[in-house]
Amino acid sequence: GSKENSFDMNEAISAWMKFTADVWGPMVRNMNQKALDYIIGQVPIGRLIEPEEVAMLVGDIYRNEALAGEVFFIHGGLRLGSKG
Repeated sequence: GSKENSFDMNEAISAWMKFTADVWGPMVRNMNQKALDYIIGQVPIGRLIEPEEVAMLVGDIYRNEALAGEVFFIHGGLRLGSKG
């Protein structure tokens, strides 16, 4: 394909990391601590997902040509049931 239509994994990861630094990080840091603790308390792994974990998943999907048209949830098991 042409360069203008090609996908650059490093650019995608950089954009995601910039988003998390500029938007996600401040949003989480400025949350009401009780609300944040409640949310984290519902996550089976006991913490929020790190931006690097999302970037790793995107990289794995990009490198594995056998994966196509799938939906991957990265939520620390939250949708699988409650922690307790």
